[in-house]
Amino acid sequence: MKSLLFLVSILLVGLFLRLYHLADWFYYTFDEEVMSFVGRRMIIESHIPLIGGITPLKFHLGPLFYYLSSIVLWISQFNPLGWGVFAAMLTIIALILTTIVGRRFFDARTAMIATLLMATSYLMVIADRHYWPLVLNPMYSLLTIWSLFELKRGRTLFAWTLAGTLILASQTDPSNFVLLFLVPFVWWRGRLPLSRRLAVVIASIVLFANVIPLGLFEIRHDFYNGRQFLTFFQGEQNQPMFRPTKFMDTLALFPRTFSRYLAVTKDNDASLQLTPCGDIHSQRNAAVVWFLFWPSVFLLVWFCWRVIKHWSDKHWFGLKLIFLFGLLIFLGITIYGNIFNADIFEQYLAGFAPFFFLITASFFSSLWRSWYRWIVLFLIILLVSLNMAFLFQGTNRFGWNDKLRAVGYAIERTDGQPFSLHAIGSCFAFGGYRYLFTLVGSEPVKSYVDNDLSWLYKMQPQKEEPKTRVIIAAPNPNEGEVYQSLYDGYKRVASESASFGNIEVFIIR
Repeated sequence: MKSLLFLVSILLVGLFLRLYHLADWFYYTFDEEVMSFVGRRMIIESHIPLIGGITPLKFHLGPLFYYLSSIVLWISQFNPLGWGVFAAMLTIIALILTTIVGRRFFDARTAMIATLLMATSYLMVIADRHYWPLVLNPMYSLLTIWSLFELKRGRTLFAWTLAGTLILASQTDPSNFVLLFLVPFVWWRGRLPLSRRLAVVIASIVLFANVIPLGLFEIRHDFYNGRQFLTFFQGEQNQPMFRPTKFMDTLALFPRTFSRYLAVTKDNDASLQLTPCGDIHSQRNAAVVWFLFWPSVFLLVWFCWRVIKHWSDKHWFGLKLIFLFGLLIFLGITIYGNIFNADIFEQYLAGFAPFFFLITASFFSSLWRSWYRWIVLFLIILLVSLNMAFLFQGTNRFGWNDKLRAVGYAIERTDGQPFSLHAIGSCFAFGGYRYLFTLVGSEPVKSYVDNDLSWLYKMQPQKEEPKTRVIIAAPNPNEGEVYQSLYDGYKRVASESASFGNIEVFIIR
């Protein structure tokens, strides 16, 4: 009973932290803007797409994630902030699954410590204020690992849980493809007690669910998806070769990301922590402190050593699943980021995040029975306190409320006249502003994202520039002379201007 009350308390704290200042810190950018327009089009125009989001490899996934997102968008009356609430609810599911997996693979103490650390992690909390495909990855990976574990114990009903998870995961984000490789490998090497017929049925269902909608799209659009996929490999910068520097970056990615999930020590601004922009991403990497990085290296080595040492022990099957999952992620990132010279980001490890906390909790739990328990207790309290203090002092320089206020100001000052929309900023110009004008009910007749999004509009943009222009300035901390020149030029000719947080709006007539 006490453990249940403690778990409920952790879940409530986790939910509170993810909803606290949600409207101020909700992270909304171009990718979410695309999802918003797609969902709006599905609901209003009954246009059901056969493809989902585009991947870094330039091909599209299946449409199930778009379908799920559009349902939430419909419930929230087209307001993407509803996705933030939905993301918080998904995290509660992931926390419950972390507790279940922790109890099955380790022990009750490890499960509770891992759930507590995950619920209060600053990086986890702000990542859950960003509704995009990767927010589902922790839940997918936990469901897959748990299903394989239960299948090994002969509980065949989990084959259907596994099938459903793989279908949704493979149509959400390409980083989940590692699960598609993990399952057959474990099925083969782990000798899961399942009939060959059931295995074929499950594989056929997963394949059918993924191939049919994409196949129909390819037939209707002259194999567009396949041609896009080939362009990635035809790019000169993506020619396959081994790159030692990139390999070292991949090696450092795991402990660096591990340490950031445990605690972030600099820049508690959500936009600076979540943006993939190159210069800010490099600054985040440089900000990782040694007293978190090297303990993370130690914990990863300690866990791998334990698993390899007990590899032949059948009671360690769950831990071997975690080890194999991490190994396949490493191989996947090495092939994608190193061999094909693609960009590498910590978000690719989102699915492994719960296991970082489980590994940490397992180490803490191993020391609990000795006098070290007081040190362990101190470290747990310290990590939780640091993360929560960092969160409560947090900001988002381009938060949802500031964006809405900026859009409202622009609509008021244009006074019903036709206007065009433009934005400047090397990282944050594409901040979802075009959809916000649609949401508020006053759309520009022309905008800076029309080349990418006009196929989703109900009314097509005009070619001529109207007499009134709205300029949104959204600078990152490292802007150079190009931005400053544009900014000074707009400020000089602006009739009116106003600032909303770090966003500045110019009205030019």
